[in-house]
Amino acid sequence: MGKWNKVADRVLPKWMNSEWEVRVKAVSELENQKTLKKIALRDKNVNVRCAAIKKLQDQKLLVDILYEDKDENAKETAIQQITDIDILKKEAIDNENVGVRYLAVQKIKDESTLEIVAHQDKDEDVRREATLHISDEEILKNLVLYSEDTDQRSVAFDKITNPQIIEHILKKSQDPEIRMMAIVALGEEENPEYMEFIEMVCDHLEEEQRKEEMRKEKQQWLENKKQQFIEKWKQRTS
Repeated sequence: MGKWNKVADRVLPKWMNSEWEVRVKAVSELENQKTLKKIALRDKNVNVRCAAIKKLQDQKLLVDILYEDKDENAKETAIQQITDIDILKKEAIDNENVGVRYLAVQKIKDESTLEIVAHQDKDEDVRREATLHISDEEILKNLVLYSEDTDQRSVAFDKITNPQIIEHILKKSQDPEIRMMAIVALGEEENPEYMEFIEMVCDHLEEEQRKEEMRKEKQQWLENKKQQFIEKWKQRTS
């Protein structure tokens, strides 16, 4: 087999070489779309397939790869090469692969599609990525008020600059931290109307910090006890 490979490697094109590294280099120099298509669909090595996928221009073929290739790297490489906005919008909402949806969102500017993803995607990272690409402050306001994801609410709030929307959030939000952010954004830290609330939130944050410190202390105590038990057991069995 080794001798055959050596003979074949001398005769066949470099993109058919027995060594995948050689094939990758050869693909980087190829321009023939028909040959690239063959490699993208048939090569057994995902690195070679990805090298070919990066040079494909056929949008339909890229979609086929998106659904037919079993390797996630190949799928994600394919979505990065897709430029058809309708395809990207569809894949951002419907594709089963989290990585594909995440990358599709990064290439979309359509606010209505981003809004759907931000509200409905099952993956928190995809939802937040969609939120980062939204500029419509009414959409962002609704995310701040109604999202169940604490981090997403914070990401959405950070993108809002309209004082009237921030004031609305201050009045309607049920999230103490978001309300605190709104107070600071409006420069209302010294407003007597909010002083009691600010003190309450600060007390709550201090209490949460204290609980976290106690949790860590308890965990350390348990680890120490476990180590002591192991040492005693070793002494008894030695």
